[in-house]
Amino acid sequence: MASWFRPLVVIGLPIVTALAAPQPGRALKPAEGPLALARITPGPDADSREAFQACREAAEHGDAEAQCRLASMYYLGEGVTATPGEAAAWYRRAAQGGDVKAQSVLGMLYADGDGVTRDPAEAARWLRKAAEHGDVDAQAKLGALCFVGEGTPRSETEAAKWLQLAAAQGDPGALGCLGMMYAVGTGVTRDPARAYALMLRARAGGNTEIAPSLDLLQRGLTPAQAEEGRRLAQQAQAGH
Repeated sequence: MASWFRPLVVIGLPIVTALAAPQPGRALKPAEGPLALARITPGPDADSREAFQACREAAEHGDAEAQCRLASMYYLGEGVTATPGEAAAWYRRAAQGGDVKAQSVLGMLYADGDGVTRDPAEAARWLRKAAEHGDVDAQAKLGALCFVGEGTPRSETEAAKWLQLAAAQGDPGALGCLGMMYAVGTGVTRDPARAYALMLRARAGGNTEIAPSLDLLQRGLTPAQAEEGRRLAQQAQAGH
């Protein structure tokens, strides 16, 4: 084993497990993280309380999209006192009504124990529903859960499948995790050039945690592997 390879395993694989770890309160930062909840109120001059009442009326009449929006308002404190438990209840109703984003968020809440009792199996169940409908946040989180066997049987192959789908949509966390898997040959055939390309894309997308692993990987690449990695990264960025 090359001298750089073992430290890469030790430093890098925790990046994957960190994505699976509970992060209570992550949705309180709507511009960050996997939930990335949008503001619901129509604009700075709108009466948020009136917006809340209108949204609740629609939600109570069974509109799944309104239920998801109402849940976000309860979570973020938009027009109402922030109440995570009430938010989770409305996310559940929307999720049961087929709203994909609500399914994704509800899975995250169960994974984190945020507004609900932490339940990894329930988290995986809802995340899978959303992931199967293309939700990138759910795909990335489910991939990490499959990697560590949290709430679902441990499967590196299944983890790679979901992380591949999320990475294809440009998710920086999934790109970094998948890059690590290609670097060490976990769940996929080892491919240093592809690993390098994925990590470069992760860094370009704002994944700062990948830096130590990227540095270690670079030290062990041949010039040809480095060149191929840059080519693959540029190709992906160009949308080819």
